[in-house]
Amino acid sequence: MSQFLGDSRTVNGFDDWITFSCWYNPSALVLVTSDGKLFALHCTSIEADPQLIEMASVGSSVLAVAATPTASRVCISTVAGVLHVFDVSVGEFGLEASAVLQHESDSAHGNQFAVIALSANGQRLTCPGLGASIIEWSVGPAHLSQLRTIEGISRPTVLQYNAPATRASSRPSSHSTASAGSGSLRSPASSTGLLAYGSEDGCVMVWRMDSSARRGDLAHRHGDAVACIAWSPCGTLLATGSRDHTVIIYDALARKTISHLHGATDWVSALAWDPRSHFLAVGAFQSDRRVCVWHVTSQVIVRTLTSHGGGITALAWSSTGEILLSASTDIAVRVTDMAIDAVPGDVSAPLIDGHDDNVRSVCWSPDGSTLVSGADDNTARVWNAATGELQLTLTGCTGWVNAVDFSPDGKIVACASGDGTVKLFNPDKGTPLAVLQHGDWVQTLAWSPNGADIATGTLSDQRAGVFLWDAATHQLRHRLDVPSGYVNTVSWSHDSTLLACGTDDAAIVVWDARTGQQHRKYSGATGSVRSIAFAPAGSRLACAWEASVRIFDTEEALVVATHVFEGHRSSVLCVVWSPAGDLLLSSAMDRSIRIWAVPSTMGQLAPQQGTPAFELDSPVYGLAWHATSGVCCACASGRIVQLGVVTGGRANQLTWNKSFRQTRKAARAAPAPLPPIDEDAELPKSSAAPTNSAVCAIL
Repeated sequence: MSQFLGDSRTVNGFDDWITFSCWYNPSALVLVTSDGKLFALHCTSIEADPQLIEMASVGSSVLAVAATPTASRVCISTVAGVLHVFDVSVGEFGLEASAVLQHESDSAHGNQFAVIALSANGQRLTCPGLGASIIEWSVGPAHLSQLRTIEGISRPTVLQYNAPATRASSRPSSHSTASAGSGSLRSPASSTGLLAYGSEDGCVMVWRMDSSARRGDLAHRHGDAVACIAWSPCGTLLATGSRDHTVIIYDALARKTISHLHGATDWVSALAWDPRSHFLAVGAFQSDRRVCVWHVTSQVIVRTLTSHGGGITALAWSSTGEILLSASTDIAVRVTDMAIDAVPGDVSAPLIDGHDDNVRSVCWSPDGSTLVSGADDNTARVWNAATGELQLTLTGCTGWVNAVDFSPDGKIVACASGDGTVKLFNPDKGTPLAVLQHGDWVQTLAWSPNGADIATGTLSDQRAGVFLWDAATHQLRHRLDVPSGYVNTVSWSHDSTLLACGTDDAAIVVWDARTGQQHRKYSGATGSVRSIAFAPAGSRLACAWEASVRIFDTEEALVVATHVFEGHRSSVLCVVWSPAGDLLLSSAMDRSIRIWAVPSTMGQLAPQQGTPAFELDSPVYGLAWHATSGVCCACASGRIVQLGVVTGGRANQLTWNKSFRQTRKAARAAPAPLPPIDEDAELPKSSAAPTNSAVCAIL
């Protein structure tokens, strides 16, 4: 029936996939399958074998399910047009379900229960009405009674009430929440709260379901149909998932959108909040099949579950926050230990405004006190590495800043730009010092370890090549032609004698930097070489070749890789060595960062697996490992994050830097009290999405 896999357990025994899941208490869940069966799953711990009990069956395929926050009442609508209501309670042998009522859909409305929502107290049920309306019903002991029709709501794809914050797993009762029409917390019996709905055109709206049913205008808009919706346990944060592959989080108290979470490669099909509203589990459908756990404040993925063989259909977080249930179209349920011991960023830590577009490159100063980053907003920025404070913005480029590098003495910063130049700046004052003219898009640069030369690479059908500049006179010394393809990356050997480049047509060329003569060439049948890096010592050269990381020995005449590291799901964008040369760090289009242990012996051609470290919300374009501190920087989307590298033990791993490290206990501490909602205040006319302003989360 089940299989224990260390930190998780897979539960089988279902005839069809799970369409709904909810924890009834800390040790039992209520599940509904798409073939109309209602189950209780008793799960006391990950280690113990769970007990699965079928409680009831509606005898028809399920269209929609709605329930109270603890599934004490469950409503199931079927393709036969019948609504079934069950009450769930604890019986002699576990959970039991008793039928409350059945109600047939009005033929004039079609199947009006195709989308349903149940209030937190279980006494109100809402479904679409005729035209642009919804109908609110009273759920009696044996029948439904229509209460009212509310006009002005287009036919929804999803509906959900928020839950007044009275549950033990929510915020303490001394904290206010966004209950309908009240400035203070009401009991479930006296308030149905807020109703959120999403539509086929991507609109998400929030209504106050008090006696006036006052309309809330657009909360936010997705680019495609809204597929799932979830209120946080605190009752104020609304997460919506869409067929546009995104999640948007709306603060109903502040009445504004606060987050856009990107990263799914298929439509978002399931959402679940942890009991303290700090983490959000996001499940995606068929081609993605992952569950990504986001730390909401920092907008970073802290855990990724990839064990399902189908699209995610349901998620449920236990009231203790220690177990996450996930269900999939592979007709299996998985319960996973969700102990999160390192969280990216203290929820109270300030976020610092940064770049206004994707960050492409990041580099440490030699003394480790400063970071410089380059981005698609045509600027480079200099940061205090300890505090994250922005010190300078380097302007003057009229194209993307694709690469940045410090001189070995730390006195000059070089910026490669899409405007066809490399500009040199004083990093302390921001003063421009010189311009190296290329005439074509400059994609990459690297300062030689001895400080004498700057190597640059261009993307051009006419002038693609590697350029070697005298760092003192700013004069061109050599132009090194590549056989074909654009130059994506360049790297120097530790002694400054060899210079290598990677191209867009699956080639790596190594030159003798003193003579300009070709030393080695490594070619592949297909693929692009996005990043290369010489080891801190010796002759090994690591490269990002399609979805793998490969190592070549430039002293050997052998032109095949001595090591191949596989594990990324898409093209590798960047690779860097650890200061000791025993580890590699790589990032890819799949948004993941992996650590690879590099054997000291050569000639091992078998693919080796890297440790999955972290997944961010967008591809990681650049990495930089500090020479002495063991801290690595990653740049993704509009921000930079710092990671500490922990080696030894059972596995190498990344952890968020210690200064912002937050234990699971601290992460679950109740947030600051929320002010009450003014019941007379109108909801906003619109809530614009936040701009793509960059955040430098220096952890």
